[in-house]
Amino acid sequence: MNSCALSPPVLKLVLKIRLLDGRRQHDRQGVVLVTGAARGLGAVIARRFHASGYRVAIGDITFNAAQELASELSADHSTAFALNLDVTSKDDFSAARDAILDKWQRIDALVNNAGTSKVVPVMDITAEQFDHVIQVNLRSVLFGCQVFGQHFADAGAGRIVNIASLAGQNGGSATGVHYAASKGGVITLTRFSRVTSPRAA
Repeated sequence: MNSCALSPPVLKLVLKIRLLDGRRQHDRQGVVLVTGAARGLGAVIARRFHASGYRVAIGDITFNAAQELASELSADHSTAFALNLDVTSKDDFSAARDAILDKWQRIDALVNNAGTSKVVPVMDITAEQFDHVIQVNLRSVLFGCQVFGQHFADAGAGRIVNIASLAGQNGGSATGVHYAASKGGVITLTRFSRVTSPRAA
């Protein structure tokens, strides 16, 4: 999705988090990390959160693009800043958490949005192509849920939104079987995580 228009599902998720955390917005601005936020859907989500009053950490492996968006939203980076985030690395998620806490002393939500897709016929997908899509689209969600789920458990509050796709339910041959498989995994991981949330350390 490359349009800057906000789709109804994205608007719904932003407003849902806003409403759920509304009681916490009276004295301090909320803080959200959006992964894969330098462009496309991630940038749309980041802009919407920022427009709704959130301070936004823009996580992306394309750091220069993330910095450009952060500067567009907040010239002095007081309400938006960029993070060099490789979502295939759990250490990067931990570093992102620490950087956000150092800057704003709180985190209220994580949006696991980062993803990749390249249409390749199923019989032509290489092991490297399959592994790359799984790492970016699925393993990243696991790492985000582990790192931020534990932080939210310790803090006593927090929201995680995992971006999946109808391809994960219906197959989605237009996006490639490796993409569909990864998004199906995101759906399952999200359902499982809801009943196995971490306890405070």
